[in-house]
Amino acid sequence: MTTTRHEQTTLPPADGLTPEEKARLAALEQVVGYGLRSFIEMAQALQEIQERRLYREQYVTFEHYCMKVWNFSRTWAYQIMQSKEAALLALDHGVPVPTERHARALIGVSAENLEIVASVVKAATGKENPTSADYQAVVETVRDLNHGAHIPHPATGEPVPFKDLRPEERTAAVTKAVKQGATDRKQFQGKDDTRPLDYAEQMRESGAQVGFFGGGEGWLFQVFDASKGEMLTGPWAKSIFEAVRAWRAKYEPDYQHPNTPTDQQGDRA
Repeated sequence: MTTTRHEQTTLPPADGLTPEEKARLAALEQVVGYGLRSFIEMAQALQEIQERRLYREQYVTFEHYCMKVWNFSRTWAYQIMQSKEAALLALDHGVPVPTERHARALIGVSAENLEIVASVVKAATGKENPTSADYQAVVETVRDLNHGAHIPHPATGEPVPFKDLRPEERTAAVTKAVKQGATDRKQFQGKDDTRPLDYAEQMRESGAQVGFFGGGEGWLFQVFDASKGEMLTGPWAKSIFEAVRAWRAKYEPDYQHPNTPTDQQGDRA
C-alpha cells in the first residue's frame, strides 16, 4: 500500500512528536500497511494512532491523516475498530471470525446472543464455512426477535416474548426464522442481470466499500467512491434487494468501479 504524504499540515513544534512517538508511529504504520494480513492488528494500530494523536505532527485531524496516508475515510477506520472489538468478543465465546466482514456482521451483538449465533449459523446454513452474509442473516434475525417479538411456545403454542424462552428454544426459533428468511430471499431476489446481493458482494470483493443501512422502515445501499472521497447513497427502498436496484438506477450510469460486475455478465438469477 502506497503511503504518499502530501498536502501536509505543519503544526507548531511544541506539538511535535517525541523520538519515542515517532518510532512508535513508524511501527504502527507498518502494521496498518500490512493490515490485510490481520484486520485485528490493523485496527489496534489505527486505534493507538488515533487515541495518542500520533498523526498530529503532520495532520490536523485523524480524518485528514486517514485520507492522505491510507486513502480511506475516518468512518471506515472507525468501522474497522468496531469490527475488531466485535471479533475479540466473538472469539472469546467460541464464534469463528474468518474475516473483517464476518466481524462487521457481529458488531453490537451481546455476549449472550453470540452463543445463539454460534449455534444457529451452521445449523441453519448447513455450511462448514458460513459467509459473512450468513452471519448477517442470523444476527439480524436475533435482533428482530429480541425487539419485542412473540414466538409460539413449543409446548403450549401460545405467543410468548422471545426473551422468555429457554436458550435451546430461542436457538430453535432463530434457526427456523433464518431458514424461512433464506427461502423468502431466494424467491424475492428476482431476475436481474446480476442478483442484487451478488452485485453488492462482488463490489465488496473487488475492493469497494459498500454497506446497507435501515431496518423495518426501509433500506438504503451505500458505496464509498474513493476517487472522489465521498459516499454515494442510494434512495430509500422497501427491501435490501430494491435498495441495490435503486442505487444502480441512480449511480451506475456515471459510476463504474474498475472491477464492478456489468450487464455483460449474463443472467445469474
